[in-house]
Amino acid sequence: MAKTILIVDDNKDLCQAVRLILEVEGYRAFDFQKGAEALEYVQKEPAHAVLLDLDLGEGSAEGMKLLDRIKKIDPHIPIIVLTGEASVKMAVEAMKMGAFDYVTKPFDNDEVLVLVRKAVDEYEKSRQIEILRARTLSIKFPSVVGSGTAIRNVLEMTDRIAPTELTVVIHGESGSGKEVFARRIHAKSLRKDGPFVSVDCGTLQETLVESELFGYEKGAFTGADRRKLGQFEIASGGTLFLDEIGNLPLSVQAKLLRALQERKIHHLGGHKETDIDIRVIAASNVSLEEMIKAGKFREDLYHRLNQFKLDVPPLRKRTEDIPELGEFFLKNANDEMKKSVDGFSEDALKTMRNYSWPGNIREFKNAVYRAVLLAETTIEPVHLQITLTRDKYVEKSIQDSEAGRGISLKKASRHAAGILEKQLIEQTLEKCGGNKSLAAKRLKIDRKALYNKLKKFKLINK
Repeated sequence: MAKTILIVDDNKDLCQAVRLILEVEGYRAFDFQKGAEALEYVQKEPAHAVLLDLDLGEGSAEGMKLLDRIKKIDPHIPIIVLTGEASVKMAVEAMKMGAFDYVTKPFDNDEVLVLVRKAVDEYEKSRQIEILRARTLSIKFPSVVGSGTAIRNVLEMTDRIAPTELTVVIHGESGSGKEVFARRIHAKSLRKDGPFVSVDCGTLQETLVESELFGYEKGAFTGADRRKLGQFEIASGGTLFLDEIGNLPLSVQAKLLRALQERKIHHLGGHKETDIDIRVIAASNVSLEEMIKAGKFREDLYHRLNQFKLDVPPLRKRTEDIPELGEFFLKNANDEMKKSVDGFSEDALKTMRNYSWPGNIREFKNAVYRAVLLAETTIEPVHLQITLTRDKYVEKSIQDSEAGRGISLKKASRHAAGILEKQLIEQTLEKCGGNKSLAAKRLKIDRKALYNKLKKFKLINK
């Protein structure tokens, strides 16, 4: 796309001559005889360089004010000062205020072209620095831990899709590790040396979604006191990960679709198109197909995104990976907390395997870190502090019911009641400091009944 050069001089003939030279060289040039007109343009549209006559028929002081105001709007714009022989001293002062360079009148055409090329290069470098500063450079690509069949199948599909440019939709429950797989796709793609930019669409305020994704110009809305790049630009050359994409308003979904189709975006409050070069990976913890049926997600956007779909299994469907995951987070927790907890007891591992982990890997990690903090040598079930509201039997009963298979309601209810009963006894004993008489009183049962239940649930030593 042609670079935009502004010429600001009260001499219209000179402006048209310079404009012609620049256009022959492939630049997009605009000339202004008044500073206010040039300032208005800069406030609305980006420019790659400005040729500025300090005098403008109003004295050099006005030109210096204009230079200052342009630099405040966009500090990256290089300004080349046009000056007469008698005003070189003022040009030097302008450079101290941030002007890129100066050229004296009458000037040689080639001299102007050389300065403009240098100025445009400077602008591009400055913009790249701005993008780099906005990026999260300390990106880590966490390993996918586990060797079970379920996770191996997902890894195989991940590594197969990574080298392509296809957009991907990752579906999985909250906390199941969707971003980990998105990062793996990026790390194994041809864009691995570019940025990986993650946007949690679920945390963005509806009024700010568009400006966050596409950027905005100064004055685009109340509080927009400077130009800001959007996440599409920050991710240029790399991967943009849109987590919980189902939370995007329909109006923004339409603009996202247009951006993906045209590979161009507009800043909020701007008119200039900006080319984008990104790969998009989207993720959702709800069925986008169901959202389409409910009228909450655009079908055309879904088909544009869903060139490949990756399903990440919940932790309860990959329980064979729990020992390996436990050791992974145990080592990390020991390192971070400067502890030396040596491992998990068999009872702790059994507890972890029997728990349904509704919060998935995120909840599992938190439980292990909490256990490392509480344990001295070996992690026991009490250190995990997890609530067994749904164990494997209850989970299977629910799954059988959902699949239309027969279940024993009496047996499932009795089993679930036993889990809750055990849980309440453990919590009450803990609150009573192990005093069984006080615990029985609070549970509104007699001491003998409590002892029987302690024996039943193997809590006799508590």
